[in-house]
Amino acid sequence: VDVSIWDNSALSDSAITAVLGTYSDNLSVTEDKPLLNRASLPSDARRIESFYAANGYFDARVRDYGVKELDDPRLVRVHFRVDEGKPTRIHEVFYGDLLMVAPADPVERALLTEVVKRLDKLSGLDVGDVWTEEAYELAKTRIRDALVQRGFLYAVVLGDVFVVREHRRASVHLHIAPGPLVRIGEVRVTGNSRVTEARIRRRIGLKTGQILRPSKLRETEEAIYALRAFYGVAAKPQQVSLDTKLAGQPASFDNIHGLDWEKVVDVEVAVQEMPIHTITTGVGTTIESTRNEFYTRGGYENRNFLGGLRYLSADARPKLVALPNVWDRDARYALGAEADLRLIQPSFFEEYLEASGRTNYKLDVQYGYRSHKLLVEPALSRTFWRVLTLRVAYNMQVLNYFDFTDALTLDLADTIGLEFRDTYRLFSLEQLIALDLRDIVYDPRNGVFASIRVN
Repeated sequence: VDVSIWDNSALSDSAITAVLGTYSDNLSVTEDKPLLNRASLPSDARRIESFYAANGYFDARVRDYGVKELDDPRLVRVHFRVDEGKPTRIHEVFYGDLLMVAPADPVERALLTEVVKRLDKLSGLDVGDVWTEEAYELAKTRIRDALVQRGFLYAVVLGDVFVVREHRRASVHLHIAPGPLVRIGEVRVTGNSRVTEARIRRRIGLKTGQILRPSKLRETEEAIYALRAFYGVAAKPQQVSLDTKLAGQPASFDNIHGLDWEKVVDVEVAVQEMPIHTITTGVGTTIESTRNEFYTRGGYENRNFLGGLRYLSADARPKLVALPNVWDRDARYALGAEADLRLIQPSFFEEYLEASGRTNYKLDVQYGYRSHKLLVEPALSRTFWRVLTLRVAYNMQVLNYFDFTDALTLDLADTIGLEFRDTYRLFSLEQLIALDLRDIVYDPRNGVFASIRVN
């Protein structure tokens, strides 16, 4: 029922117990509770010492461990007592000479120089910091990513750590093999059958001879995905793997640094098409204390309406409304409905300007009245620099109220001078700004999406 760590301060109980095979579970309601295995405790002690070593405490030791039985013989508490010792700190960091052999290409030389100037910041390894395996691995990843983002597709970063235990010092040596600056060769489109290759290529921002940057691949993916005709888009360089290139040789720095990589790589843009037509049906209910709804739904989508990848969607939702609820003897029942029709025209006059129109009708049921609400909304939107979208729409609404109850028959004095009418027409200009910093728009793992809408 409990696993605790005693005498620790540098690392938390939760971080340490997460790496152990012995664990507690007091929350689940199943009968399959974790059982004590005394034979695994020595292995857990070694796991604790290894975990401390990975966090720079090479002298840490588990002094003892024990099991305490509680009043209920089926329940025990387990503890591990640690002596953390003192941490090993970074004494020096070496990056090698990335420009030892200056590239003849001035662009390649300039891009490498950019990375050299930022190596300390990229690695995040500072003299005096406690050495940790996580920070060390992250430093290698950051430096490699910085090179790959600049077009060094085959960059590899290896490293060595030399620890002097008696002085608690660590010397970190990072060996960087940038490889050549890679440019784009042929750009191929695969996976399409209904959408023409010419239509897809209008959204491809990759050209033969350009530096191959992952950011440009992502931009192409998102631009094609925005056509609403594909489940996913993948722009992938057709590169040779490191294992294939080594051909069985050890993955040492000297072997990797001496490899002769291709400087021109083809790119494949693979798409997975959605069906042109989609029909959806369903039933549902909304239960609230003062309102119940029961509805059916039918929807239709056409992703190539009249050609040109125009997007058409229609949705209808008839409903039965009970006020206040179905279990009230005096409940009032009335029919309601909602229907929505949208049409989106991509590439309106120019490739990334999008025109759209929406019509929405709602037969609403509320206490004391019913209403018709009709909305017509034409709009224009444009995406800039892949991350910023500006949208302008004009909302035209007509609202008509009917079927009043006596509760809404008010004298003019009771309306505080406001003249009530059964029909209103409301017009508003809507502006929207959206910022999309997600890494992959159709399958995001990281990033931010934010928008501001004003009427």
